[in-house]
Amino acid sequence: MTILQFSVKIKVRTQAVEALSSRYPLLGMGLMCSWFGFSRQAWYAAIKQMEKNVFEFDLVIVEIKRIRKRIPGIGSGKLYELIKPFFFSHQLKIGRDKLHQLMKKEGLLVKRKHYKVVTTQSDHSYKKYPNRIGSSSILVKAYLLLVMTTRFLSSSKLARPYICRLIVLSLLT
Repeated sequence: MTILQFSVKIKVRTQAVEALSSRYPLLGMGLMCSWFGFSRQAWYAAIKQMEKNVFEFDLVIVEIKRIRKRIPGIGSGKLYELIKPFFFSHQLKIGRDKLHQLMKKEGLLVKRKHYKVVTTQSDHSYKKYPNRIGSSSILVKAYLLLVMTTRFLSSSKLARPYICRLIVLSLLT
């Protein structure tokens, strides 16, 4: 069992005991905890740890937003290096990956830029050559071209036109 599975298991059982205690307030906390196989002390410790984590994560989010005001496009790797002294001064133990997960959960990751495709500028004063490929062709890749041709082939029984034969031409040759 990995650490993540173990922490999810603890979180689920503490949430189950919390739901039961709100629904059935007359039952003892110790009895409900024993149903899930842990002590009352462990339940209170888990609740305290979750509250501590929420408080720490709120501190970190405020610090991330403060740094992002100064340097808006900084990624999580460089941000982690800048925020390390803050972690040390507040005695927080958050690693790079945990910080990245927190930023992803809160929607604080930098959005990737989508660049517009740059096409050929044909509005120039130089000589323009005619299109030798034709309008009935489809450019598949940089080096492949599909061309629609009309061929009239004769079979042994009767002459019949075979239309729209696709020919793959190589533009490299």
